[in-house]
Amino acid sequence: MTATRLRDYQVAAVDAIESAWARGVRRPSIVLPTGAGKTTVFSHIAHRYLSSDAARGRRVLVLAHRVELIDQAARRIRDVDPDLKVGTVIADSDEADADVVVASIQTLSRARRRERITNVGMVICDECHHASASTYGKVFEHFSDAQFLGVTATMNRADGKALGKVWDEVSFELPVLDLIKAGYLADVRGIKVEVDDLDLSAVRTVRGDYSDGQLG
Repeated sequence: MTATRLRDYQVAAVDAIESAWARGVRRPSIVLPTGAGKTTVFSHIAHRYLSSDAARGRRVLVLAHRVELIDQAARRIRDVDPDLKVGTVIADSDEADADVVVASIQTLSRARRRERITNVGMVICDECHHASASTYGKVFEHFSDAQFLGVTATMNRADGKALGKVWDEVSFELPVLDLIKAGYLADVRGIKVEVDDLDLSAVRTVRGDYSDGQLG
């Protein structure tokens, strides 16, 4: 029994990923907009896996690249299943023997930290559009025998690197407008502020946005 309940589209996302694995897809992914509950979805997927016969005592590894995402994932997984032992591997924290290990991708770029996390049956990659970076490649190769899942709000990268070499398919996707229409997300309201003497023509852009330093 889990401590949280899923929305209808979140149930559909869980079903889509389990169906993809059953079809032999090695690395399926989910694309859901910010606010749609991606962390809740993958927490339920982790719970269902660890509750199944397929797990056979193996553990789940969740990868993230920022401290706040690691903390958020650990809290949500505990909310979904308070009985699970959830640990973190980042900097001085080395709770590598937990049922679910939530780890920093930067920490796992070091081989000795990767090797301490054993018996991994599932790897979940948060913000998976970052996964074409070489740091992820080392981790993915180390845990290559596991099932993989990627979750993100966008499958596009500003640097144009291809993600098709990392993720086999987008198994579930729901546009932001659908969630707004269903009442799950607030509608968008734009506010335009005009400043008559503001000239940004000389400000350099980086990856499609203004340079912070020059803009300041």
